[in-house]
Amino acid sequence: MSVIGDFSEEDVALIRSEFKDGYLYEAFINYFITHCTGENVTNGTLCEKVISFNEKINEYRKKSEYLSVSEILTEIIDGEYGNIIKALPGGKKKFANLNMLLMKAIEYGKTSYKGIFQFNRYIETIRKYEIDYGEANLSDENDDTVRIMSIHKSKGLEFPVCFVSGISKQINFKDTNAAVLTDGQFAIATDIIDIERRVKSKSLFKDAIAKKKHTEIIAEELRLLYVAMTRAKEKLILTGTVKDEKTLTESLVTLENITSYLDMYILASDNGVVDDIRLSYYTQKDLIDDAVKESIGNEALRAELIRLIAGESEFKEYDNEIAKRLEFSYPYEDKGYVKLGVSQIMHNSQKPINAENSDYAESTAYIYEETNEDEAYDKETSSNNNRGALHGTAVHRILEIWDYSREVTHESVRDFLKYAEDEMLMEEELFGIVNEDEIYNFLTSDIAKRMKEADERGELRREQPFVICDDENDPESMLVQGVIDAFFFEDDMIVIVDYKTNNVKTEKALKDKYKIQLDYYAKALKRMLNKEIKESVIYSTVLNRCISI
Repeated sequence: MSVIGDFSEEDVALIRSEFKDGYLYEAFINYFITHCTGENVTNGTLCEKVISFNEKINEYRKKSEYLSVSEILTEIIDGEYGNIIKALPGGKKKFANLNMLLMKAIEYGKTSYKGIFQFNRYIETIRKYEIDYGEANLSDENDDTVRIMSIHKSKGLEFPVCFVSGISKQINFKDTNAAVLTDGQFAIATDIIDIERRVKSKSLFKDAIAKKKHTEIIAEELRLLYVAMTRAKEKLILTGTVKDEKTLTESLVTLENITSYLDMYILASDNGVVDDIRLSYYTQKDLIDDAVKESIGNEALRAELIRLIAGESEFKEYDNEIAKRLEFSYPYEDKGYVKLGVSQIMHNSQKPINAENSDYAESTAYIYEETNEDEAYDKETSSNNNRGALHGTAVHRILEIWDYSREVTHESVRDFLKYAEDEMLMEEELFGIVNEDEIYNFLTSDIAKRMKEADERGELRREQPFVICDDENDPESMLVQGVIDAFFFEDDMIVIVDYKTNNVKTEKALKDKYKIQLDYYAKALKRMLNKEIKESVIYSTVLNRCISI
């Protein structure tokens, strides 16, 4: 009422004070009849608001006879009410919640029920059974937020800074202690029970199966730890708790007595495998001391700020220097830099189609059919001009998140495509576009096998962005930016891999078009990593082969 009818808190209190029982709307109607009809007008300003509000309600009541609930809500939200809500504190969130209510109204409109009365009962039922849909989510992938997820959920994703918490949690070896153990190699094994002596002991076969299962569990947990640790782009922080520091410094961990991720780290550290993760140990006293120091520091800053406001700062002699720095004007702010993407440079540099050069004319005619690049595998169902671009994006996404620890079979590829859709690891518009065979063909290629070996060594990188100066000796030259599909280290040199889904007929067509692009990739990686380029490879999903540039 206060927003739509412009009622103040005093107005609403006055209406309710005269009619204290029932709903507020009933009090409003009673006040309208008693004080605002005929000659009974007792409060001119308030009655004007009451009459206007009553007319607005009657207007919406008439509209409800031919408009759906969602249409009425849309009219209210898109009008003055929506603008007022946006202007309130936290208005963005409140307006999003209104739109969430509108979505529920649209869903309600698809049912067999109609009318505002039934919609109110629908909302009352939700409240009765305490169904909580939560508030509208305003966050997106680019927001500065903290995301908490399981290791399985994080697979295929990357973040600047990652915490892997609870690495001291005990691994579950319950499956190795069951009364009956089964295995594909050793079949089935149970305990040996001596009925006469009433003694039970483990059999040799059961010990063998238990040890094998123990090893398999550790291997699986090690794979999970690898997934967790490789989600971080810039910084990885592992956290866990132990009884005392001796657990970290004096533990004799072997492969047989691993009980947690922390034990895996200690074993790897003792064997010289881990050399770039610094181990720090904090007691409860250390954490309390850090918190106290931070609190004292904040209080000191607060006191200094108060002195600055009062003009009593002990750093008064630095005021001129501070003012000089704050008023500094960058001398080259008018100097503009040209930034181009690699693809734009590539297209700008393409040779014009020459009628006399029939081979080149034919090749370029095909490589520019980008909007139809999926026709090679799906001509009949392709009805969208943008499907070719979507197909290329989908293939790149699958190859970006593919888990190279998987066995490569048609079934595993099919399962991974379904997994990517179920876990929303790719946009919904990309669902069902990727052909299983083209992914399988790539994963069984020689270059994919080399990428798998590099991934096992931790030397495979995918979707690497870069920005470089075109001329290394001229920092004011044109800036070139791009994203490299994949590269890996081999023989202490770099191998670049670029996926192409264009509908081409010859290798020459791809080489002519993308040589400049691969040259820029090589230039960027050579500068960034200070390593030589061993090979630049284009893999064509249409030609099903690797092409060296």
